[in-house]
Amino acid sequence: MSEDALQLDDVVVIGGGIIGLSSAYYLNKAGHHVTVVDQSNLDAGASYVNAGYLSPSHLIPLSAPGVMKKGLKWMFNPASPLYIKPRFDLDFLRWSWAFNKSCNLKHVQKAAPVIRDISLLSQELMTDIKKDPSFTFHYQKKGLFMLCQTEKMLEEELEVAKYAVELGLAAKEVSRLEIQQMEPDVNINAIGAAYFECDHHSTPQEFMTELKAYLTNAGVNIYANEKVLDIVLKGTSQVTLTAGKHWIAAKQPGVLLNIVTTYAWTGSGYVVPSAAAKAGVLALTRSLAVEWAKYGIRSNAIAPGPFPTEGAWSRLLPGDLVKKFDPAKKVPVGRVGVHQELANLAAYLISDFSAYVNGDVITIDGGEWLKGAGEFNNLEMIPQEMWDMMEASRGKKP
Repeated sequence: MSEDALQLDDVVVIGGGIIGLSSAYYLNKAGHHVTVVDQSNLDAGASYVNAGYLSPSHLIPLSAPGVMKKGLKWMFNPASPLYIKPRFDLDFLRWSWAFNKSCNLKHVQKAAPVIRDISLLSQELMTDIKKDPSFTFHYQKKGLFMLCQTEKMLEEELEVAKYAVELGLAAKEVSRLEIQQMEPDVNINAIGAAYFECDHHSTPQEFMTELKAYLTNAGVNIYANEKVLDIVLKGTSQVTLTAGKHWIAAKQPGVLLNIVTTYAWTGSGYVVPSAAAKAGVLALTRSLAVEWAKYGIRSNAIAPGPFPTEGAWSRLLPGDLVKKFDPAKKVPVGRVGVHQELANLAAYLISDFSAYVNGDVITIDGGEWLKGAGEFNNLEMIPQEMWDMMEASRGKKP
């Protein structure tokens, strides 16, 4: 495919929160053609309702000394800063042990400078955006009070302030009288505070609303309410149509090769969006094989079985689940796929050696789907406790 068919500087940003839209802003400024995709309506969520602070003062990581002791109390309070559903589970206990090992001074000293630098960079970027005349959102550099009602808490906060100063941040202790002088119109119940002058704050709703309007006017494509189903099916169809139209206009032959799954034609429990989307890609592949053959364009697909990768499979089958649901046990040849085998098949299908292969789907799964259709149907065997563990390990929101 020539560079004219698909621009090499096209960028897709998955997620339309403050990080995603800010990334889109700078990518657009750099000359990229940007598309933002989000599963929400892009008008609610943490990016719209949080406190709006850019706080270098929050430089102590969660895994700090003493947190595990507090965490044992917090575990039984869903409204606590660190709530994890207590349960007797081997993987949960392993995670707790690993987290406890990280709760040490050495870890804090290593992480704090990095957290500081990220926060300061965020402030610089926000200030840069604010300079653009297109924006009028509220942004102030007034600092942050950490108000304390007890001597013990004041002592702890002042230790943080002292450490912040050591890392080059502006922070100091202020008395109750100084608080009243700085905020005369507010009745504050505190004996004192740590004042972090280094902190900035904005109004998230204003900023996000203006940023969306700016990006839209700048030509950034923003797709709301788009889920995995839309990315797999619509993404494939858009790329296919873009390439195909270019080849047809240029009277240039070409080869389309899509990746589907063995459950695209059988369906499978627990992966409904994927099954529906891949079935659509399969229909697209076969339909265009007939329609575009007269232009010298072939269209085929590969349906791989299990070809484990560290990132995907460690999330799909975390912890001991990979042993209980070993995918190799379902494959008649007794093993999972090797990535080179998949690459070899793809190379063959896009080469002239397969010039007579058109509109087909080649299964490469060691006979797995013949042994039992529905690749993920066996997840029915997972008890509810393990579902909870899987959701926690993936950081899935309820």
